[in-house]
Amino acid sequence: MSCTQKRVFGIDLVDEDGADLSATWADAREKPGVLVFVGRKLLRSIIFRRSLRRYFSDAAHRVVPVENSVSRNIRLATGCQVGPFREFQSLVRLLARSEESGASVYLLGRTAGGLQQIEQNVRATFPGVRVVGRAVFHPASIDSVTTAIKKAAPRLVLSEVTTKPFFRWVLTSADRIGPVLTVISPRGLGRMAGRLQPFPIGEVLFFPGRLLVPVALVIHRLRAWRRSKKSPS
Repeated sequence: MSCTQKRVFGIDLVDEDGADLSATWADAREKPGVLVFVGRKLLRSIIFRRSLRRYFSDAAHRVVPVENSVSRNIRLATGCQVGPFREFQSLVRLLARSEESGASVYLLGRTAGGLQQIEQNVRATFPGVRVVGRAVFHPASIDSVTTAIKKAAPRLVLSEVTTKPFFRWVLTSADRIGPVLTVISPRGLGRMAGRLQPFPIGEVLFFPGRLLVPVALVIHRLRAWRRSKKSPS
């Protein structure tokens, strides 16, 4: 069963074979889109939570695997070798290419202090990128954030937020904020915020559940293979 479609659990994967996503994703867009960097934890959530998969099922959304284990699991599920991409370096390349055309960005963060640090790093490292706004994302501020982004009309929205309300907002508000690329990069922007990666205690506690991941991926691949055999050539 070779690679037939770069798609896992109804979600499209990036098509790029190399490590640089900027050539495809940094330029101006005509329609909204989402680029989400996925590690082990988020991949498990996608596998086992149908509601989360729904947030990424739009044709303009793409998943970017950022760890070796995630790439292996995706290959197990699809037969396709995708990634792994280096999240921070990929984010830097996106901003560097955006700077060449004087693109504007809007920043979404988890805390006010972290958001300020991200903005300072973006302004210092990419002075040609215009930061047109920032906000700490909270469910209570969804309407005001949506309005602010629409008025600012950025090319990119950079977010380190990965909460369920945020993904729901991405699903329901994409058409309301204009032709914007929303880049969800929890580790890349977390690094810009000076946030150290914590010890992955959740990986230890969730170990029994991790054993179910390969089973789910093999079942997914077998189902995809059977569908391809039934569909007319």
